[in-house]
Amino acid sequence: ASDSIAAPAAELPVNRWIIGEVVETLAKLDRAFDELRFDDMADAIYQFVWGTFCDWYVELVKGFLPSPSGEGKSGEAAKGRGSTSSDPPAPNPSPEGEGSEETRRVAAWAFDQILVMLHPLMPFITEELWHAMGERPYELIVAKWPEPQALVDRQAKAELEWLVRLISEIRSTRTELNVPAGAKLELLIETTDEALGGRLDRHASALQRLGRISSMRVPIMGIGAHVGGVNVGSFESLDLVRGKGAAQLVVDEVTYILPLESVIDVDSEKTRLDKVAAAAEKERDSLAQRLANPNFTERAKPEAVEKARADHEAKAAEAERLRAALERLG
Repeated sequence: ASDSIAAPAAELPVNRWIIGEVVETLAKLDRAFDELRFDDMADAIYQFVWGTFCDWYVELVKGFLPSPSGEGKSGEAAKGRGSTSSDPPAPNPSPEGEGSEETRRVAAWAFDQILVMLHPLMPFITEELWHAMGERPYELIVAKWPEPQALVDRQAKAELEWLVRLISEIRSTRTELNVPAGAKLELLIETTDEALGGRLDRHASALQRLGRISSMRVPIMGIGAHVGGVNVGSFESLDLVRGKGAAQLVVDEVTYILPLESVIDVDSEKTRLDKVAAAAEKERDSLAQRLANPNFTERAKPEAVEKARADHEAKAAEAERLRAALERLG
């Protein structure tokens, strides 16, 4: 049950990030309510609950939460507005240490905020969930509406948004290149930025788990070392790695390389991608010619023209995606 109005204290970047996301979502809801834009209210809370909390936060913090068979109670929920620290994000502690307890508290608090924010739109479901989460001193309908007065931790926000982009790119690359779901890949990072090395170290567990990465290597200032989940030091020529078959992706102007030589038949994959990309381009161009013909756009039913435009956009996007995948292979 809730025992605090304020957001729990947090040191982990992922927890400081989600507290800030709650604060920003509450501000969006307040603005939309003041303008009587209930559609914007629904969109804001949907994007946060589905796209941020469920899609990413829950997945990212699984390494800090005990397994269902583990001992201990789930963290207490908290109600009200959040607060964040202005200190730089600290490295991730062991899941068995303070990070685990902190994450339980923050996750429970954030979920309570979701119930409060959703209540005007889904009153019966949220009231049921409110009481299902533990003993409550009052009904959800009389709970105080949170006020987003805490500062958003911009450093944690930037770091977690980078992590989400990187994991998303790795996943997309794996899917586009037909990498088997169970295959774990090494990740090589072409950078000499020590700050990026720190980020990789802090989030090594999430990258390995969510990106299906076996290990990471990054050369930093030519000094060999091992930091957390990242091997730091020189590795074989990147040109040699690329020559053997590797996928490349760029996130925030940094190149990441996934060696694929022992995972897929790179030459066959290039042939397949080229073939399906050419087919998509052919359909795209055919639809473009059709849409450029006045006899079609002026005489056909409006829904037929609209469908042709939608199909053209879809094929153009598909062709671009496939060519980008082919370019990743070099």
